[in-house]
Amino acid sequence: MEERKKVGKRSLREDWKLFSRGLGIWWQICPKVLVYASLHAVAGIAAPYFPLYLSALLVNELTGACRQNQLFVPAALAAAGQFGISIFTRFLQGRDNIWRANGFHQMELYMMKQTNPQSMRASGN
Repeated sequence: MEERKKVGKRSLREDWKLFSRGLGIWWQICPKVLVYASLHAVAGIAAPYFPLYLSALLVNELTGACRQNQLFVPAALAAAGQFGISIFTRFLQGRDNIWRANGFHQMELYMMKQTNPQSMRASGN
């Protein structure tokens, strides 16, 4: 029973080799896809924490000295910063979508080059 489970399993090292090979292929095909996808993922993950951090600063100041300038700065940054992060995230999403579409066509060309390199040399690509 245990031998059957081990047959289909890959080790973590093999998984990382496959993952790094896939990243390498994507980097050869269209490196901008990886850059925009990574930035979009980071911006999407970090966006909710920005107003949360500034809210904690506001609460900390309200429970402490309650200085007006220390209250105004985090409140203004929370409003303007969240708007800026939303715009930046939408920009990255648009770029990510554009480069994914372009990457799909580049991937088809890459696969054609890998499967039949002679015909690609004859066609001049």
